[in-house]
Amino acid sequence: MPTERGNYDPMDGPALQPTGAAEMLTSEWVELVQTLGAPLIFAGVCVWFIKYMYDKQLEAQHEFFDRDSRADDKLFSLAEKSNEALSKVSVSLDANTNSMDNLISAIISEPKPRRRA
Repeated sequence: MPTERGNYDPMDGPALQPTGAAEMLTSEWVELVQTLGAPLIFAGVCVWFIKYMYDKQLEAQHEFFDRDSRADDKLFSLAEKSNEALSKVSVSLDANTNSMDNLISAIISEPKPRRRA
């Protein structure tokens, strides 16, 4: 009878089927529970689950911060472009105001033609 994972015989049943390196055989789990006790095993599983959830939360938080940083960069870029556009509008408005002032001055200073009676 094979006792190692590498020597698989289909007649041994599912407990001794070859598994990945991180997986444990059913008999190893049973032996572990008998040796350490169910409460200690469940405490270990809970610690692993808490660590797993913590790691996933950190990963999600980093992803959120990256997305938020990219959105902030886009917002600042948009604000700068808007500021430049408003500056150009202000310059154009000043130029138009000067043109209107010159036109008004020309109209006022121009002598009015006399009407013939």
